[in-house]
Amino acid sequence: VVDPTDLGHLKVVDETWLPGNYSNARRVGGSVRVVLSDSFRWPLAVRWWPESNDPNFWSDEDAVTRAIDALEDSNEKIIRAYPVEKWLPPGQHMVGGRKVDLSYSCSDFYAANAPVRLGMVTVATVNLDKPGSEPTRTAILAEPGQIYANAKSLYLSSWHWWWWPALGQSDWFYVHKFDLSDPDKARYVASGGVAGHIVDQFSMDEWNDDFRVATTINTRVPDVNNPQNRWGTMKTTNRVVVLREWGGKLVTMGQSEELAPGESIQSSRFVEGKGYIVTFRQVDPLFTMDLTDPMNPRRVGSLKVPGFSTYIHPLDATHLLTMGVYTPEQPQSWSERRMQLQIFD
Repeated sequence: VVDPTDLGHLKVVDETWLPGNYSNARRVGGSVRVVLSDSFRWPLAVRWWPESNDPNFWSDEDAVTRAIDALEDSNEKIIRAYPVEKWLPPGQHMVGGRKVDLSYSCSDFYAANAPVRLGMVTVATVNLDKPGSEPTRTAILAEPGQIYANAKSLYLSSWHWWWWPALGQSDWFYVHKFDLSDPDKARYVASGGVAGHIVDQFSMDEWNDDFRVATTINTRVPDVNNPQNRWGTMKTTNRVVVLREWGGKLVTMGQSEELAPGESIQSSRFVEGKGYIVTFRQVDPLFTMDLTDPMNPRRVGSLKVPGFSTYIHPLDATHLLTMGVYTPEQPQSWSERRMQLQIFD
């Protein structure tokens, strides 16, 4: 923490070291919420697959099964013997010129019942209105994705993890909600799931306690033109989904019709009761959504223009500024792409 009162002589007034890598941050009033991503610190002796010098080993299903069972037993013994401080190294805080360890509490951790890549996402709170105070942490066992936050809530997305591609699989991601009403701590309150994936932080928004999200959904379907393609091909569609916190869960209140099948969302923006979605394949449909009824989000207008917008910014109640790429409807080469700014009424 740096005091910039004297711009010619910046002064460090507080120092904290926390495990993990910086992912994102938001400030509300005097409280800074820092989102950290950390990997699992597995014991070096843990092995992820059986090892064998027998060239026929992997073709012997029974032998592979026995080896995996034995490996699981061996790994469990190693993991259970591993001290907790190796899994969770303490943070440190500078107090009176010396470093003091920052301990953990078991109640700071949450684990979802969803298949995601193993990792740890921590929302650390630094209250600048209390100089010298220790930061607090709330952690979820998950992999970090995009972050959305307003003055009351912070939402963290985390992607569903498929072990191996297969027909019938669809994109899916999970959303975890934190309450920011306490300036000293981010409190975990609920989780939910949404089909598809999002482009960026502007794909998410909260209004009147409803969480709105614009998603593109890719589903693996059989390749009718090449039946030998065991991976299949991707079927794409888009929609807007509205979630609300209910009994410790984020539940779906409503969702829109399918938007622009075969295209993907390039940008989106929510402004109170309205939503704006841009998809692209060859021309750019800009969809306007009415979101005043969370149980019935609906499309109320659309406009097609060449190219696509990658960022949407509201200028006032009735105008949008978009930034993106211009492409002719029948492009001959990539060199025809141009930067494009537009204003929509």
